[in-house]
Amino acid sequence: MAPGMDYAGLGDAESLFMEEGVALAPMSCSEGRGGPHAALTILPTATVQDVEDGALAGLVAPGGHGGDDNAAAATFDKLINAAHAEELPVMAFGDAVPRALESLGFEPPTDAPPAILLHDGVRILESADDVRDAIAAFHAPSRAAA
Repeated sequence: MAPGMDYAGLGDAESLFMEEGVALAPMSCSEGRGGPHAALTILPTATVQDVEDGALAGLVAPGGHGGDDNAAAATFDKLINAAHAEELPVMAFGDAVPRALESLGFEPPTDAPPAILLHDGVRILESADDVRDAIAAFHAPSRAAA
């Protein structure tokens, strides 16, 4: 997430996370160096292993997950499924909403909402207040870690 960005029309979601005491550890699915091979670019704050080990409180997918790039989409799917397997909350924004739903076997709606929370089901987030309320899921311990 980038400070000040308007995520799917819901305002500066990164600030909402910070206001609620949730720090974000960036990761991205992107084109690899030296060619059109998709790679997972991990910034020093988090790794895929952190997701698989349940070391993170959840996963936020702000959008721009790779579009039609099959390798980037597969990497995105792996992250979503790893978080889901650890029973971590997943919040997706914008174009990440239908992809996240598909990753977990849900049929995305024709008109996808601006954001969703995947945690104990699917919760539609249509306002900044909805996002703020949903952030509480990131404070709860995962059942997999219990």
